[in-house]
Amino acid sequence: MTLPHMSFAIGWLTGFFFLGTPTAAQEVPDVSAGNLSVESVGANPCLDGESFQQGRQVRLLGDGFAGGASVRLQFWSGGDFFAALGPTSANGTGELDVVVTIPEGFPAPTLALIEADGPAPSGLRGLSKMIDIGPPQTSDGDEDAVPDFCDNCPSDANAAQEDDDSDGKGNACDSCPMDSANDSDGDGLCWDVDSCPRDPDDDVDGDGICGDVDNCPTVYNIDQRDIDVNGIGDACQTNPTSSDGTDNDNERAGDDVRKPGRVLRRDPHPGLGGAGELSR
Repeated sequence: MTLPHMSFAIGWLTGFFFLGTPTAAQEVPDVSAGNLSVESVGANPCLDGESFQQGRQVRLLGDGFAGGASVRLQFWSGGDFFAALGPTSANGTGELDVVVTIPEGFPAPTLALIEADGPAPSGLRGLSKMIDIGPPQTSDGDEDAVPDFCDNCPSDANAAQEDDDSDGKGNACDSCPMDSANDSDGDGLCWDVDSCPRDPDDDVDGDGICGDVDNCPTVYNIDQRDIDVNGIGDACQTNPTSSDGTDNDNERAGDDVRKPGRVLRRDPHPGLGGAGELSR
């Protein structure tokens, strides 16, 4: 999700020391961007560390500011809601450590952005963090003490929120808890137990080579021989020397793979002129 104000962030930073647009005589300061750390104050029912409820206190952590510099804190949600979280200051070594309250009064759940901007030892410093925001009082359908808006299994109780394959779906409601692709070939077998995870027919010819890489997926050919190197195995090609896999004129000859576009033809007068059985 892109918040409309984000395109103005650098513009504000470069104008931090100026009123209006810097003139040619004014040097535009360098801007150093970084990540802002957002932590819950007290126990957070959302265990993902990226989701918080309206009205909850959070701790903002960052660095890279000038020692004792004034830092402006801002909160944006969906481009429609803005709140100043109050000015603060970096400590003597330029570190930010402040507790603020997430505003209320805007539609949630939604994405929101918290920014911290101020002078750096050289130029300016801007930190930001995108977080998920839920309403102050939210439903908990499975009664596992994790609000539905941040519950990775909102209909199945799973207070620990285990998600072994990190696909955003908790183990309690994930049909393939060890497979982040969730049975991508649709054969009913998860990757961790599927011998051919990209072949829905699971090696139908039984040659030990999965159909997605078998040059003859329906014909047993463990050697994968392909004399004309056209990607079609000899075992399932009418004429192994035909690069298109088709013997169109039933002459048992086809495209000359050594010279693309040329065709091998049977000599109508074999034995004459030393041309041999096939000519070009």
